[in-house]
Amino acid sequence: MVIEAVLRGLARARPVLAGALALAALGAVSGAQAEPARTTADLNLRQGPGTQYAIVASMPRGSLVDVRDCVRSWCEVGYRGRIGWASRRFLALGAVPGPIAPRPIAPGPVIPGPVVPGPVRPVPEAAPPFPFPFIGDGPRRPARAECRERPVFWLVGERATERRLQEALNASGARTLRVEEPGRFYTQEYRPDRLSVRVDVRNVVVDVACR
Repeated sequence: MVIEAVLRGLARARPVLAGALALAALGAVSGAQAEPARTTADLNLRQGPGTQYAIVASMPRGSLVDVRDCVRSWCEVGYRGRIGWASRRFLALGAVPGPIAPRPIAPGPVIPGPVVPGPVRPVPEAAPPFPFPFIGDGPRRPARAECRERPVFWLVGERATERRLQEALNASGARTLRVEEPGRFYTQEYRPDRLSVRVDVRNVVVDVACR
């Protein structure tokens, strides 16, 4: 009975003894000064040299650690006041303290965004024709009407609105009225029953004549 109890105690203490032996071996082989290193990837700090041990802390890529010693593929390191084990594969030994270069980012596909319409600039074009170049020529006018200029001299200097042109046509006694705009060509045949009104680019009357 006593022998069986001793054997059971040794079986329970085997993992603890293995860890103690590993640490003792590390202390015996080591003795050298800690060496700085940087993690080359996001790395876990564990309680022992293997993935079966619990995680003590997580070390981001580029973290500066102190490597105390290494056993095969695992190293005992110090990180922010904690001591643990990390995979030697992801440790850059002899690293100089300082920022690590950022990981290169591969360019991704360019996704076109929505097109925002900008201000619309007006395109210069020729001035539209006068909205009412001819007034009159209706059944209300007598067939033998005769134009008189003197009664419509008041129109010079006024804006050629439709109402004012109609008043001038009535005052002149002409049968029809023609508005002559700058930059346009008009027939030169004489008509005694037509009142011709010449305007400038601002649509202001500059001359009246019966022709």
